[in-house]
Amino acid sequence: MKRRLLNLLTWLPVVLFVGVAALWLSGRIDGQGDGWQWVKREPVGDGQSERLGVWNFVVDGRTVALTHIEVLTTPATADGMWGGRTHSVLYRNLGPGLHRFAGGGFALRVPVWLVLGITAAPAAARYARWRVERLVVWRRQFDSTKDD
Repeated sequence: MKRRLLNLLTWLPVVLFVGVAALWLSGRIDGQGDGWQWVKREPVGDGQSERLGVWNFVVDGRTVALTHIEVLTTPATADGMWGGRTHSVLYRNLGPGLHRFAGGGFALRVPVWLVLGITAAPAAARYARWRVERLVVWRRQFDSTKDD
């Protein structure tokens, strides 16, 4: 069970690495960001407005952006927001870092190279450990045949 959990914890970052790398490459080719947007709409008790929650994950040519905003808006404005694939980065002009907004919203922007490095590290460490174990086994086999 422990080994399966370790395998799962190793492969999750690899999947994230491949996804971010593919989105980054797509953004580099067509010159715009590529990602996903989730929208949650809830009616407010007054019947005149809606609470709109938007999650936006986009990888552009230089950064990975995760943005969350919640606003109170009219149903007509909320109709213009949709979930699914998106090319737009909310708050594009913000630099790297964590930016907080009123109402509990935030934008987290980090360089692509940092995300790729962090997600590749567990798999690289696991591979290095595997190679060392294989080298130890090989040495034992080599030493046992040399003694004969």
